[in-house]
Amino acid sequence: MVEVRNLKIGEGRPKICVPVTGRNETEIRKQARRIAVSIDEKTRKCVADLIEWRADQFEQVSDVQAVASVFGRLRAVFGEIPILFTIRTVPEGGEADMDEAQYVQINRYVISHQLADLVDVEFSKSDPAQKELLQAAREQGIRVIVSSHDFEKTPPESEMLETLRSMQAFGADIAKIAVMPQSETDVKRLLDVTWEASHSLPCPIITMSMGKPGCISRLSGQFFGSAVTFGAVGEGSAPGQVQAADLKKVLEILQ
Repeated sequence: MVEVRNLKIGEGRPKICVPVTGRNETEIRKQARRIAVSIDEKTRKCVADLIEWRADQFEQVSDVQAVASVFGRLRAVFGEIPILFTIRTVPEGGEADMDEAQYVQINRYVISHQLADLVDVEFSKSDPAQKELLQAAREQGIRVIVSSHDFEKTPPESEMLETLRSMQAFGADIAKIAVMPQSETDVKRLLDVTWEASHSLPCPIITMSMGKPGCISRLSGQFFGSAVTFGAVGEGSAPGQVQAADLKKVLEILQ
């Protein structure tokens, strides 16, 4: 279990993470407000347990002062809801076309100024880059999600399980993989890996099978062991994302 601003990830139902994907401050501000007023009728609280700022879609992501300005606005809107900072690069299915040095520089700025509660570090980055960001985050008390994405296929079960184990051994607070299914069997294999990893690894894990066939993986985390699921308020950030309000209702019914 990982606790961030009193949110316990890896305990109870899967936590709902909602992405902010605006391309400029105006879009981000509007989207953040729309998410903030998306209220669960039962609890009268925001449907989002966690906010992910997909900064790779921000036009000024290379300007650290602009990044800091956006964080100020996000914190003002979301208060104590934890914020995850993510720069998803092109090879991992995102929009950030930058070299590793720039990737590290921006993430280090966010970490050193304690702007985010969690940061996403891509497992495809070099060992020195990962170690630098993990060490910096540890020193600042910021949690790290180490992630891997395959938008073409679902790898063999042994490979997916080994990836999650390697992430944990490397120092991830939370290990995450997202894969693309080519059949219903691929979805089952991902869920089998989720079950095994969640019962054998000491850190929480996040897994998802993307696209329409993989939708069930976003709903069944409580039974198979995925600690976080991603839902949208308006436009999503990945194939197959369910609207967060609908996702919350389904998770409560299953719980």
